[in-house]
Amino acid sequence: MSETAPVEFAVYGLADAWPREVLTMIDGSGGQPPWGVTVGHTDGTRWVEVTTFGRARFDVAMRPEDDGRHELAFAAAHGQISRSLAVLTRLAIDSAPDLIRRLCEYAERQARGQSSWPRTIWTIIEGQANRRVRAYTNSFAGWESGFTTELPEQYLVVHAFGIAIDDLSLSAVNDPKSRYGLDPARPRLQQHIANYFPPAVGHVLHADQLAALAYGPDPESRIVWPAS
Repeated sequence: MSETAPVEFAVYGLADAWPREVLTMIDGSGGQPPWGVTVGHTDGTRWVEVTTFGRARFDVAMRPEDDGRHELAFAAAHGQISRSLAVLTRLAIDSAPDLIRRLCEYAERQARGQSSWPRTIWTIIEGQANRRVRAYTNSFAGWESGFTTELPEQYLVVHAFGIAIDDLSLSAVNDPKSRYGLDPARPRLQQHIANYFPPAVGHVLHADQLAALAYGPDPESRIVWPAS
């Protein structure tokens, strides 16, 4: 999406500055305030993306069945799938014709079992005070992801590659325009994100992707696929 109504919630990012920081995603419907904003951090070998979902907008848009944990777990697991595919060459992706469908179904299975995901603790820096929050975590194909529901007005989802997701420090961003190129009044993705993500150099499927394929079709999948 190119532009939406103003962002209505505070956006979170890593507490410490990284060499390159960009706005990577805006989740929303045309003309409506976004329900999610993702900002990315990289030093060229490690990547960390922090997604902030405004609770009120997210709950309406995604209609979570519980307190949001299932939908957030799916966002985390599906995000891992998307990022693991992004580093594969087209030849590797085409080597398994049903790869994307099976991986999406794998993400659904992971989300259904989110209550058993490992827990960790993140630090939320709020001015001179720190808050410790519990996060549910998962890993796939080199990516570590997690989410927390313990902020009063936001849900947070984090994806990390090349760095452990445990004990992260996050904070609300005071000036998202200068730090990430996000103008909350006129949110728009910039073209400079094109070279942000890791390069597509994977010529073979990761062991985790092969393991997900081994599950076979998921009869409980809620995703509607075109008839083949």
